[in-house]
Amino acid sequence: MSNHTCSFSGCNVALLSSNRTGRCQAHRKLKDNLTRTCSFLGCNASLRLDNKIGLCRMHRNAGNDICSQQHDNQLLSNDNTTDLCSSHQLERSTAVVSANSICNSKQTSHYSLPKSESMLAEVVGKVAGSKRSLPKDTMEERDLPNDQDEEDIVDLALLKRAFADSFKKMDDSKKWRLRSGKFVEDSLYAFGMSCSAEHLCHSFVVDPSDAIYTKHNIFTEDELTEIAASHCKPYPDIPLALRDFINQFNVTSTSDLRKAVLKTHPWDENYNKNIHGDLDWVRNSMYNLLRLYESDELEHPHLEQWFNIHVWRFFDTVFDTMKRIEVVRGESSSKASAVRKNLERVVGSKERIAAKKRGRKCDLIVRHHAPDHQVPLEYGAGESGRVYDGPHGTKLLTESSLKLPKTLKDMLDHLVINNSIPQDDIHKLEMVGYVTAGNDLLF
Repeated sequence: MSNHTCSFSGCNVALLSSNRTGRCQAHRKLKDNLTRTCSFLGCNASLRLDNKIGLCRMHRNAGNDICSQQHDNQLLSNDNTTDLCSSHQLERSTAVVSANSICNSKQTSHYSLPKSESMLAEVVGKVAGSKRSLPKDTMEERDLPNDQDEEDIVDLALLKRAFADSFKKMDDSKKWRLRSGKFVEDSLYAFGMSCSAEHLCHSFVVDPSDAIYTKHNIFTEDELTEIAASHCKPYPDIPLALRDFINQFNVTSTSDLRKAVLKTHPWDENYNKNIHGDLDWVRNSMYNLLRLYESDELEHPHLEQWFNIHVWRFFDTVFDTMKRIEVVRGESSSKASAVRKNLERVVGSKERIAAKKRGRKCDLIVRHHAPDHQVPLEYGAGESGRVYDGPHGTKLLTESSLKLPKTLKDMLDHLVINNSIPQDDIHKLEMVGYVTAGNDLLF
C-alpha cells in the first residue's frame, strides 16, 4: 500500500505507488503559492521549488511501500532487485519476497537490501509515529553507539546457556568450599540461573559487598566475610624516601604548594629515571593539579574526557618508567575480553562464519606492549564518568559492579593461560581497576 499523499498545500489525497510527481491528478499542473512539503506520510519537511518528485532528501530513497504484516511498519527500499531481505540474502536462504516487495519471513524485523553495497547508513521514516532505519553494510565488526559495546546488549538465554555449560565442565574437587560446607560455585550457579538480568555471578565472580546475596539468602554475612578475607592482599608498603617526599606537599595554601613544587633537589642535576622516576612523577602530578586549581576551571562543569585529560592524567604517566607498559585511553577494547568472546569462532561450513566480536570497551587499559601478531597481556582497566551521581547511580553500579570486574576477570584468565601459572600461585595475582567520576576517585 502507498504511504504517499499529494504534496499540494492542504491536499491529502493518497497517491499510487507508481506516482513519482508527488501530486494528485487534480493538482498536477497547478501552481502552489504556499510552501511545499514532503509527501512522505508524517513528514513536513519544506521542499525547494525545483523539487520535481515531491520528496525530501531523507525520504527520496525510502520506497513507496510499508510492510503489510500485522503490527509492523518497516520501510522497504525502491531499488531492491534481490527479492531477498537483508538477513536472508546474507544467509543465502530461499526466502521469497512477495509482489509488493515484502519479505515473507515470519521475522518482521527484516529489511530489503538495495542493490548498491554502499547504501545509506540510515533511512528514517515517520510511520505510525515511530522511527525506522535500514541496517549498515555487513562487516566483520559492526559499530555500536559510543556509550555501548557489544556485550551491553545481552541475550539472557544465550548467557545462561553458556553459564550452564561452564558449570558442567567444573571439577567438583576444585570447587571453593566454605567453612559452612557450602560450595561457592554451586551457590552462584543456582542464583545465576534464577536471575532475570545479567549479573556478576554469571562470570563466577563474587562481590562480597553486594547486598543481593544476603537479601536472597545466597550467602550469609559470615560466609561473605570469609570470602572477602580469603587471599586478601594488603596494600604494599611505600618506600620511606617516597613517603617523606610526598609529605613535603602537605601544606595549607597554594603559594606554599607552589614553593614546594618548584623547589630544586640534588637529583635534578643527576637524574636517573630508575632511581628518581617516582619522585619526579609525584612532583609533576602535584604541579599539574596546582595549575589546574589556580585556573579556576574546576568551578565549571565539564565533559568526561576533560576530567580524564586534566584531573586524572597521572594515571597515564605513572607507568612511564616501566618498559613495555602503556596506558591506552579512548574507549579501547580489551584484547583479553576479545579472546574469550571469540573462543568458539570457527571457519564457516553449513553456516557462514560468525562475525568477529570485539572485547569490552574501557576508558583506560593498562597493557603490555606486544607485536601486532600477538595478543598483549593486560593488567588493569578503568572507567570514568562526568559526574558522581551517588553510590547507587546507574553508571557507577553498571561499571564498577558489572562491566569492570568482568573485564578484569578476562584479563586475569588470559594472563594465567598465557603464562602457564601454577594453580597454587594464581591467587597471588592481582588486577587493578579504577573508577572515577568527575573529581572523585571511587575505586
